[in-house]
Amino acid sequence: PEILSILAHADPDAVLIQDLHGQNPFHVCCENGAPIRIFMEAPGLQRTERALLACDQRRNHAPIHFACRRKSRISLDDFGLVFGHTRVESLAINPLQVFCQEFQTSFERCLRTSPIPTTEVSTDHPSPYCSPDRSLKIERFWMWRPMDALLLRRAWNMAFILLGAHRRDMTTFPLLHECLERDSDCSSDMFDYILCLNPHYACQMSEGLLPLHIVCRLATQQSEEQKWVERIRVLVQLYPKATAIPDPDDNLPLEILAGPTVTYRHVGPIFERNVSALARFDLPETLYPYVLSQLVRRKCVNGIFQVLKDTPTLASIH
Repeated sequence: PEILSILAHADPDAVLIQDLHGQNPFHVCCENGAPIRIFMEAPGLQRTERALLACDQRRNHAPIHFACRRKSRISLDDFGLVFGHTRVESLAINPLQVFCQEFQTSFERCLRTSPIPTTEVSTDHPSPYCSPDRSLKIERFWMWRPMDALLLRRAWNMAFILLGAHRRDMTTFPLLHECLERDSDCSSDMFDYILCLNPHYACQMSEGLLPLHIVCRLATQQSEEQKWVERIRVLVQLYPKATAIPDPDDNLPLEILAGPTVTYRHVGPIFERNVSALARFDLPETLYPYVLSQLVRRKCVNGIFQVLKDTPTLASIH
């Protein structure tokens, strides 16, 4: 470190020099774990920012992309430092995409070994607080797959940094909300991975929104129907009470889903947990008989009776 410090202060422009592969000292530090803070402390902030945006010739990767690789040996402190000083919006490739690609195999192994729980989380009311280590299952890997355990722990901590947790309190950071809002950059396995390790994120409230509210909104805006149907099912299974909680605009999840493209596959898991919401939901009239028949087949008779009692006009729809 002392030698690096002397060299960095003796020639601050050295951080801009790229080798034959287009890599500068920041690329090397991010990949090999050299103390990158030394270069950050060298004079010339603009010089540092330019070096952090420089991309190599092979994959068009900046230093932050090198830091996101599975084999990177950069410390988490230095990882946060590099990410915090990198203007991500100026990069052609979002670091989240590289991170999800690099740890895809680790996510899949985690989900095969310990799938998302099928039991409801034990909480009466949603809360803005969610401990990042609550119900953490990575320890299961220590006995027979220690390398996977190390990678999963590293991926968990890196995910918080990449999604913006370094700017706020970890216990109130809406990790799952951020993952969903950046769906174009996050893989589906990352959504499953978060709930696998900590299902309590399904009932975390952030700015009046639950993850189910976000999923319902995105389901009406994007394609890939199967993906969104499965996410709705998982979130309702983990926290059924979310089906009766309105968003800041006083819309229930069912009302957020309302639209010409809605199908029973979207709304079925919510109806089966909260049949009374049917009275508030503006379904296309042609879909009501099918929905009612599906609910009868799933033995939701008592709920349907209550809905028809409260809203007799539904019985006249053909």
